[in-house]
Amino acid sequence: MAPSILIDSASPEMKYAGEQWKLGFDPDVHGGSTNTCRTNLTVSTTTSIPPTLLVSFHGTGIRFYGQPSNGFALNYTFDNSRSRVADTNTTQEISGKTGIQLWGVEQVTSGLHSISLIPTGGQPSFDYAVVTPTSSSPLNEKILVLDDTDLQIKYNGVWVPETGKRFPNGIAFGDTMRGTTRKGDSMTLGFVGSSISVYGLLNQRPGILSSTYSIDGGPPTTFTAYNGSQTAASDIWSLSQRFFFKEVIPGNHTLTVTVSEITGSQVFYIDYITFEGTSATSLTPKSTTQSGSKSSHEKLIGGIVAGGIVLLILLSCLRAKFQRMVKSWRSQNPSDHGTYVPPPVYEPPLHPPPLHAPPHFASPSWGYGAGPAPSDPAIPHLQREIDILRLQNEQIQREVEERRRREAEERLQREGAERIRREADERARREVAERSQRDAEERTRREASERTVRETAERPSPRPAATNDTDAGPAEPPPPYDASHYIP
Repeated sequence: MAPSILIDSASPEMKYAGEQWKLGFDPDVHGGSTNTCRTNLTVSTTTSIPPTLLVSFHGTGIRFYGQPSNGFALNYTFDNSRSRVADTNTTQEISGKTGIQLWGVEQVTSGLHSISLIPTGGQPSFDYAVVTPTSSSPLNEKILVLDDTDLQIKYNGVWVPETGKRFPNGIAFGDTMRGTTRKGDSMTLGFVGSSISVYGLLNQRPGILSSTYSIDGGPPTTFTAYNGSQTAASDIWSLSQRFFFKEVIPGNHTLTVTVSEITGSQVFYIDYITFEGTSATSLTPKSTTQSGSKSSHEKLIGGIVAGGIVLLILLSCLRAKFQRMVKSWRSQNPSDHGTYVPPPVYEPPLHPPPLHAPPHFASPSWGYGAGPAPSDPAIPHLQREIDILRLQNEQIQREVEERRRREAEERLQREGAERIRREADERARREVAERSQRDAEERTRREASERTVRETAERPSPRPAATNDTDAGPAEPPPPYDASHYIP
């Protein structure tokens, strides 16, 4: 089953005209937003154009999904045709529900088409459109969608498909979903793209629900939908919930989803998967396992072994045919050289020799006696068949070498991405270490400064030294006068 192209209501590929459109938000729709046309709204001017949704697509069909309402009616034009009344889905049961197909057209001529939708009644909300592409449709930068029933998704474990289930707020994508209650059950998907998202449904039951998501066997990302603390309410369903999103290097990748924890009455539901296409994306599934994986090596070895077996069978047939031709030639040209000596049995080589030196022409003796080898008109035909086998063998070898080259390029691409990631981690680690070191040095400097201030404040001030007579204090009195020493 080939993927379809999904166009969200918020995509630039959907163009809206008129004043009746209103952007709305809903957690149960794809992308979380819709565009609602209020056909009963009175426009401000008489020259306002009718509310119109314009979409161009390349493919053989397109379907529009969203929420119908009571009185929903719609006109449309296809490739600039006259306006026609659309046969819309207007049952009371689906009014106001999400995920409902509002209208669509299928099995048109493959190519580029344009559609204009003109709502004329009700208040329909448009969520997304799904395009049926062809091999010539451009897929680069397109959002491709795979429903849970797509055969490209490989399930491991006990997964129970459910179809036609109705919820209070809408239905699942494609009206199908797939669930499991076992820890360790998984699913894988190979894709060629630049990003991928996984969508599912949640039911607020008791228990823990957790899952992991890994790209190309890398470190898993864990998503815990319920940690067990939620209030049990089995009638509450959340639709179109994105469990995982990852941007990757454009190329071949493998997604692995694993139920890592599930308790109580919880169920892990998968609804659909989207991925962004590249110039290398194809509608036909390709082998997307990475180099070094078991499946890739098994396919390579199987192809080589099968090619070798086919080559041996063809060479055996040629040997038997050659012997019959030689026997027929001998019966028509009896030998005159005496006793008949049977020719040596020719063993075809696994790798046929070059055209200019076939081994069965190189010997001067043909086995009938001396003399040149007889001319056999069947020999050139056999040589051509051997040459064809040689070319086929060379083609097989070239394909093997090309496959190895592609795997080597993919391995180098992964190693380059891993090296860039390690360098970024190392750079971030160094920046954190340098920042921590700077903070420590700044803290040490502040502490030293504060300690110096405290010590200065606590130290007593020394008495200043005398600088002049007035600062020296009271003068010392002179010694008493001794009159005995007086000499007149």
